Amino acid sequence: MNQTISLVHQAQQAQQSMIDAINHTLQITLFPSLTKMIEIVYSLIDNLKPNSKSLNIDQICNITNKQLLYINEASKEFCQ
Repeated sequence: MNQTISLVHQAQQAQQSMIDAINHTLQITLFPSLTKMIEIVYSLIDNLKPNSKSLNIDQICNITNKQLLYINEASKEFCQ
């Protein structure tokens, strides 16, 4: 019985270790990468604006900015 409890405890520790590693990876890699990518996309779209007479560029910029805000909010919530 004690051996079974010990094995279950070890399995729980291993699972917690994996979850912690995944969380750490998401905090360090995923959210900063997404943020940087959206910032680059926004910059590229914004630079197209002078060459385009289309109002769609402004809409795309607004959508991109909203995505960046959403990613930042999700990052804050996740990283608490």
